[in-house]
Amino acid sequence: MASFYRYFCVYAALTVTFSYLMIVTYFVAIMSYDVKRIKAGRRDCLPFCRAPPPRENAPAWDEPRLQTSNKLMEALARFLTLSVVKVFVIIFSWCFLAAGIYGVTKVDESFDRRILTKDDSYLKKFLSTQEEYFELSIPVSVVETGNIDYGKRSVQEELRSLSKIVTSNKYYENRTLSWIVVFSQYALHTNKNILGSNFTPELLSFANFKQDVKFSLDNKSVQVSRIMGFMKTSTSSSFQKNAMLTLREDLQTGTLKNLAAFPIARPFIFFEQYAITSRETVRNLLIAALPVLIVTSPFLVDCTVTLLVVLNFAALICELFGLMVIWGVSLNSVSMINLVMAIGFAVDYSAHIAHAYVMSDKDKANERVVEVLSTLGASVLMGGEFIQHKLIENNRFVISFCMSEINRAHKLLLGSWLILPIIISFTPCPSFIISFIHSGIHPSIH
Repeated sequence: MASFYRYFCVYAALTVTFSYLMIVTYFVAIMSYDVKRIKAGRRDCLPFCRAPPPRENAPAWDEPRLQTSNKLMEALARFLTLSVVKVFVIIFSWCFLAAGIYGVTKVDESFDRRILTKDDSYLKKFLSTQEEYFELSIPVSVVETGNIDYGKRSVQEELRSLSKIVTSNKYYENRTLSWIVVFSQYALHTNKNILGSNFTPELLSFANFKQDVKFSLDNKSVQVSRIMGFMKTSTSSSFQKNAMLTLREDLQTGTLKNLAAFPIARPFIFFEQYAITSRETVRNLLIAALPVLIVTSPFLVDCTVTLLVVLNFAALICELFGLMVIWGVSLNSVSMINLVMAIGFAVDYSAHIAHAYVMSDKDKANERVVEVLSTLGASVLMGGEFIQHKLIENNRFVISFCMSEINRAHKLLLGSWLILPIIISFTPCPSFIISFIHSGIHPSIH
């Protein structure tokens, strides 16, 4: 299974790498030919047909025309550049960020398997019925595989104490199936000596619990043994994760000097993902943030603006955690993928706004903000709304995942379309960039 995931990751990494290389080489070359077609006045679908020359005082056919949305965005931009409005937006963004940071500490890590099923699925009906009407405790094996002398009194006492360790854990029932406890009681009632060299022969003659004790090939020693504990009935993933982790900790930090016992159960394979979700989420977000900084730096030119884009990205992720708390969306393997996907939209919206601000030929910061929102504001707004509508129409995955996606679209739209332009308006553009722009060269990432 590990090899499968490794091959999949290698394949995905190579695919993304070659896709990027194709975009920056082949795609750019093809686009250059398309630009030549536009300059030559040829149609897009029928390039052998030329467009008629523009009328007198009329714009060329390939020049963008000012739309109503652009006029509305310009009016909004002039309103946002008012000093009072700027102060309000800054205060609002800080309050939003504080709520997001608070949400990071309060986000739930539960995972309900029913969100992965359809409404009419038999599995969903079974899980709901099982949770409501039936109790199903999970048997957990506490296994001892060490090379120990079972005939020693101290070893037998520690084996018997395993039952107390399990039952004293609040996540487990007050019952166990322990072969050593039953065997000791049998020896006590029958007046048998089970110490030293007498242990193995007496245990071989004891017919019970043979499935819990495995002997060597020559039947002279015990190689592996186990006792059974029972986890309390709960469908909560947080409960199941804590039950697995706390029992491991109890066995490692207990008073066991001769034993190296560990707990194991088949469902632990699934519980492991609950234990690493938060850690993997943080790691994946940090790994994704580094390429954000590396990729956007050459295009944004200004280090301060680049830093603001990265900080805006971090704020968006924190605030998304706050929205997850409000909507009751837990942090699990599904929402973790959603959070990583949010990075792409954060970079897309924020970097375009910041790049347009840096590349603007206006001298004053407020004029730059007006130009940015009047040209790109409508596109960013419609892009965010398109994401929301497509999620509502096509997302048949789970309702919590859909709500998280909608919140992501709104928050990214708010952060890059409203807050970021106001923040970068306080950043003066360096003189060498202004000279570079006035020279007539306008690199673009659009």
